[in-house]
Amino acid sequence: MHFTIDTKRFEKTPTEWLPLAGQIGELCNEWSGRGDILAYVGEGAGAGIAAALFNPIIAEMELNRDLAFGEGAKPEFITDMRERDGQFEQPVASGAILHEAMHAKHTHFDFSEVRTYKDRRVGHIVELLEEIRVEARAVEHWPKNRAFMRACAMKLVVSDMESAAKEDVATGAAMQLLSLMMLTMGRVSAGTMDYDDVTPVREAAHEMFGEEVTEKLRKLWCEGRDHRKDTDWKPLRRIAEKMIKLLEDEDHDMGPSPEELDAAAQAMADKMGELIEKMGEMTGEVEIRAMGEANEQAEDEETERQLAARSEKEAEKQEHEDTASKIFAKSTAETTDYTSRTRGITVRNPTDAERAAAIALGKQLEKARYRDRVVVKHKSALPPGRLNGRGAMQGAAQRSRGLMVTAEPWSHKSRFHTEDPNLIIGMMTDISGSMSSAMEPMGVANWVFSEAGRRCDARIASVYYGNNVTAGLSPGQHLDQVHIRTAPDGTERFDLAFKALNGKLNLLDSTGARLLVVVSDLHYTSDERVAAHKWFKRCTDSGVGVIVLPFDAAPYYTSEVTRGLPITAMTSVHSPVEAAMEIGQAAVKALEAVGNRG
Repeated sequence: MHFTIDTKRFEKTPTEWLPLAGQIGELCNEWSGRGDILAYVGEGAGAGIAAALFNPIIAEMELNRDLAFGEGAKPEFITDMRERDGQFEQPVASGAILHEAMHAKHTHFDFSEVRTYKDRRVGHIVELLEEIRVEARAVEHWPKNRAFMRACAMKLVVSDMESAAKEDVATGAAMQLLSLMMLTMGRVSAGTMDYDDVTPVREAAHEMFGEEVTEKLRKLWCEGRDHRKDTDWKPLRRIAEKMIKLLEDEDHDMGPSPEELDAAAQAMADKMGELIEKMGEMTGEVEIRAMGEANEQAEDEETERQLAARSEKEAEKQEHEDTASKIFAKSTAETTDYTSRTRGITVRNPTDAERAAAIALGKQLEKARYRDRVVVKHKSALPPGRLNGRGAMQGAAQRSRGLMVTAEPWSHKSRFHTEDPNLIIGMMTDISGSMSSAMEPMGVANWVFSEAGRRCDARIASVYYGNNVTAGLSPGQHLDQVHIRTAPDGTERFDLAFKALNGKLNLLDSTGARLLVVVSDLHYTSDERVAAHKWFKRCTDSGVGVIVLPFDAAPYYTSEVTRGLPITAMTSVHSPVEAAMEIGQAAVKALEAVGNRG
């Protein structure tokens, strides 16, 4: 069994494999429900013959680089194993990691007692029962990872048999076959291998033991499979003793064999060798079958993710549209919501300078309309691009069966600019008391954007938010005059304001050039700061340019909420016309940055 109780840590992971070893350690901890496991990844791990080993004494998992990833594998070509795509691209390694994770989670009895038990045959069978038991737990805990277990099963089987062959305990013919039965047919009972994967062993078992005895053995190892007390190996010991007695009662050689084998015993040993060799030859075929299962599982999970994401997006879109309907229906530039204390204190005609600013901004925005960038993913059977290990294996499976190769393991992206994309601009103005000095420049900015948008055929909407949310400008609405408001409110409902604006403009899910302008110092309650960061990130991830204008307010909250995001923050504007022009310039830069993104 791939379980060691040495007190010394294995060699250090080679430097180039350290990042991947860290990922594997995290994955093993996640699957085992622990947090203390470290991983060693290297050439000699697993005693040189096993794909993986777990050492409970020092909480270390060893992963054999060549057996788990393929001989000559290089870490830079292995996708992050913590990600689902990485797990599907490396199903053998994923299966080995899961197997050891289940030992870490469930094998908690004193293994030194097992390995020093007076009847070594009993200890050996207990180890095999524990293999079946932990693999059944893997399927129980992680049913969607079953294909990984199947993909690595034959490598585990062959390495286990090679290991057992070196021990006297496995030299008896019946003992050898029982070991192979438990390693293969036992995995069928555990749910990690298919019935057809173990045909040669099942046929040999029927030939040597007969169908009736084979079935009795199966029921005994299934009893061990269902054992639930992780700290007690005695029930497994009793099952092992029953197996030995069953076969001895049938006059089968349970070994160890005498030093000088007679002809009959030698012939049986040769037969076991042939059987093990045949199972080794099936390793590739079973792995290909498992890869097909993994591909189907990956496709099913991707479909589930897409359906869940679509359902979530539709629910979100409906919520935002309902919010927009309520707010824009009861609020206009002339009226306010009853819970907000904001009032319109000035309504005037725009000045010549403000009209000039609108014309200039319209020209700037017209340029920005050509900055939207479209990325298209392509798949192909040949380079260039990135090789997907899952697709490559699928192609190998098709070739091995003489089928037409339809797999397209190479992927690459092409980028191009759209012609004359739509231009959508959303504006949000904070009307809490700390933003009172910004109301005149923002009133001017609303008029300037309205006029500029009319000139370049953009869709523009704006909202004011404080104690509640008030509509400022609806799409298609044109302001003939400049409206300047008060900012008396005591709080800021950013989350509700963004939902209303997005529900009106569909900023997150539209195509074309899109811009969000937020006038606020972002000095909010903790919940609203979290909401602001979330929506800013969603905007930048969706290709929406974002600019924030805290004006001369302290930059602390602005930097906190926008940390790590490609957002422009402006603090130096003062006059209304200057504000409108600098907003326009920042808008163009933000949209160009979005259009030039990788």
